[in-house]
Parts: sequence; structure tokens; C-alpha cells
Amino acid sequence: MNTEDLIHKLVLDLKPVKRVSSIEARFLFWLCAAVLSLVVAIFVVGLRPDLLSEITSVKFGFQMGAIAGLAIFSALTAILISVPGSEASRMPFILTVASFLGWFVYLIGTVMTSPAEALHAGEGICCSRTALLFALPVVGVLAVMAYRAAPIRPRLVGLFLAFAGAGVGALAALISCANDNSMHLIVWHFLPLLLIGSAGVFLGYFFNWQRRAVSRF
Repeated sequence: MNTEDLIHKLVLDLKPVKRVSSIEARFLFWLCAAVLSLVVAIFVVGLRPDLLSEITSVKFGFQMGAIAGLAIFSALTAILISVPGSEASRMPFILTVASFLGWFVYLIGTVMTSPAEALHAGEGICCSRTALLFALPVVGVLAVMAYRAAPIRPRLVGLFLAFAGAGVGALAALISCANDNSMHLIVWHFLPLLLIGSAGVFLGYFFNWQRRAVSRF
């Protein structure tokens, strides 16, 4: 294809560009989707029987705060870096890492200080299934936003949007599961979050606007 043919092809393929919503609007839309996913999880899966007493404890509150922070700041980071020129602030990224490390260090600490208990696969699979089921819709909302944008680092966007959804799923599992065994939390709550987040790197392949543009020729 010579230069004139390429220019002609580009002109024929020109389409009106739809302006991307503001960062605030996209984040609020994602937040509404995350809250809705948790509300549906409460009605479908139910709440742990001792939630009212546990939610006032420091340990449970710390876990909820760390997971919620991971979800919220991962979503904000994904939204920021999905549009070129909007990624100047590194604070959401720093807070995402801090939330992730906070939950990870807490779980490792409980493993080292608590007696070992047997893992129950049936109960654990239910928790992982809950986390995955209610993470996917939230991941989908951010994925659509990222696809409509033009991320320069699509795999990184995929990573953070997947962690945002995984955080929502982990919250759904936490408020519905009454098993506070440290190994149960690591194997059936934390590891699924890692798997979902890692899968986001591959999801980012579909956000590569340069690849999409080249594939049209």
C-alpha cells in the first residue's frame, strides 16, 4: 500500500470522535457499579452471622479498609493511566500498593501468630467463587472505559482494573464468609485476588489502540 492509498484509506475510515467522560464521572460510575455488585452479593450470598460484632474489631476493620482501598485506588489508577496526559498524579498508585501490602502483611502476620488449622475445600471454593462472580461485572465496567480510551500502557491498565474488580470480589467474600482462619483467607480470598489481577495483564492486550488501528489495514 503506497502513501496515497494509505491516506485515502484513512480518510474513508474517519469517524466522529466521541469525547471521553471526565475522570470524576468515570470513577463515580465505577463506584456505583462496585456498590451495586456488593449489594447484589449481600442478597445472593448473604452476610456472615457475626458481621455486626466483627465489623467493630480492629483486625476485621483493617482487612476491610485495606481491601476497599485496594479496589478504590486501583480503579482510580486504571482510569488515570487509561487516558494519555491524565497520569501525572502517582498518589493513587502509591495508595494501591500500600493497601495491597497492608493486607498481605496482615495475612502473613496472622499465619505466624495463629495456630494452623485444616483447610476445607468445599467452603473455600464457595468463597473463591463469590469473589470471582462479583469481581467480573466490576472488571467489565472498567474494561469498557479503558477500551474507549487510548491507553499508552494497556497491560498496566488491565492489571489495575482487574485488581479493582478483584478487590470488590474480595470484599464480597469477606463480608459473607465467617471463617477467619489465616490460611483460609490466604488460599481462598487472597490468591484469587492475585489470579484475577494477573489475568488483567492479558486483558490489557485488547486495549492496545495502536494494535487496533494497525489491524484495520
